Amino acid sequence: PLRRQRQMCIRDSSSTDFQNLESQEKFVARQMHTWMGIMFENNFAQYQMGLLTDDYWKQQEERIRSWWEKCELRPLSQQVQSFQAYLDSLPQTCGE
Repeated sequence: PLRRQRQMCIRDSSSTDFQNLESQEKFVARQMHTWMGIMFENNFAQYQMGLLTDDYWKQQEERIRSWWEKCELRPLSQQVQSFQAYLDSLPQTCGE
């Protein structure tokens, strides 16, 4: 039960939950978040090329927004320019 709760914490990583993770768990959460970002960047490129339907893209937009709102897990480096411009166009919920 406790291990299952920690796994959910790592996957969902809300702001409060992330701060309560141990260092190894934070590492895993960051790696998973980075992987998701790469997947979203790929989906963005495919949508720009016309390879994804609008319905699928709407679903991805919600997932990207949720991913981007995890402020402490945001990537430190710039993304591909067009994807970074898209991210910059999203509502900025993080205090910087």
